[in-house]
Amino acid sequence: MAALSAARPDVLPGCFAEDLPLAPDPWGPAAATLVEYRGDGPPPGPGARAILYVHGFNDYFHCPEIGPRFAKAGYRFYAVDLRGHGRSLRPGRPASYVAHLSSYFEEIAAAIALVRRRDACSWIGLLGHSTGGLVAPLYVADRNGVDALLLNSPFFAFRAKPAINLALHTLYPALSLIRPLLRLPKKPDPRYSWSIHQSFGKGGEWDYDLDWKCPGSLPIRAAWVRAIVAGQARLRRGLDLHCPVHVLASDRRGGDAPGFSRDWMKSDTVLDPDDTIAGAAHLGRHVTTSRVRNAMHDLVLSIPGVRDDCYEQMFAWLDSV
Repeated sequence: MAALSAARPDVLPGCFAEDLPLAPDPWGPAAATLVEYRGDGPPPGPGARAILYVHGFNDYFHCPEIGPRFAKAGYRFYAVDLRGHGRSLRPGRPASYVAHLSSYFEEIAAAIALVRRRDACSWIGLLGHSTGGLVAPLYVADRNGVDALLLNSPFFAFRAKPAINLALHTLYPALSLIRPLLRLPKKPDPRYSWSIHQSFGKGGEWDYDLDWKCPGSLPIRAAWVRAIVAGQARLRRGLDLHCPVHVLASDRRGGDAPGFSRDWMKSDTVLDPDDTIAGAAHLGRHVTTSRVRNAMHDLVLSIPGVRDDCYEQMFAWLDSV
């Protein structure tokens, strides 16, 4: 395996990025990216507590506020852009695609090993959002190696009408064995992007690379659906995690009505938060669940007072474990 690249200034202020070389996969040479916030946080070394963030589908680490928030609370903050996402996009590789969620375990393990070995952080927590919130507990179930698990609107169940849900669990996994890259017939819907990105003039607050997090989402492929279905089924069978877990979700499902309204800024318009809380029961022995009032799907992108509440709940829980 190739040597680590030198850390370089990142697109986010106060952050530095470095490549994590991975074993070749069906698409050729693979790499992920480790991003570290080096602002006014605590120094690395024995006793330091670190958080590693794992993003979702059609996503990457882009929030400029999260690193400083965790640093102020006394944590080293790191994030990994998984293969095929954001900083780790490479020509010829399908974006936001794997056929097995366990493929991502390699870069998570590499990031954790680097933080422990080089920065000597003795306590590491994983923070997973959406698809990353499904990958993270599956990783912990297989590899362990973390001290706490924070999940921000984890993807524990598809949000779909019954007929579509049936196809997602039966038809497309079967088709994936013949045509893994088959695209599902899904009309692009940019409304979630409208609710978070400032350039659309709909009230979104954030700025990020629209080539790295595409409006209307990316193609959803049959083998990726099979991977998600398999991961969710494994969750329902029970993971028996031994580390403490905190699952956070919005208190409201939204976005079912046609058109666009301010409701998109005050509810989860991607998943059903009731499914998120129900799925938490299968994680393990030490699970806390919390609802964040009027929160969006990505809780930390919610309007200011709401995300303040989210961070307060996260840090109060972290202080208790």
